[in-house]
Amino acid sequence: EIFKAVISDAASTMRSLPNKGLVTPAIDVHHKDSFSNYEGLKRLEAAYDYSNLMAVCKKCHSWLHRNGRTHG
Repeated sequence: EIFKAVISDAASTMRSLPNKGLVTPAIDVHHKDSFSNYEGLKRLEAAYDYSNLMAVCKKCHSWLHRNGRTHG
């Protein structure tokens, strides 16, 4: 599964919580360009495109969505 691959690739990588100086394991997958911007096949492509995914910690994932860091 592609989401597991993104997390696995980031297993040795830690992500910093923006502006907090905290370092936390990346366990969530974030879509850089929201798949909800699309319909049909393009939506599926955006949802599962490895280059559109990034591994982040849960707090960073929430922060990205709250602060408009998702294009969608």
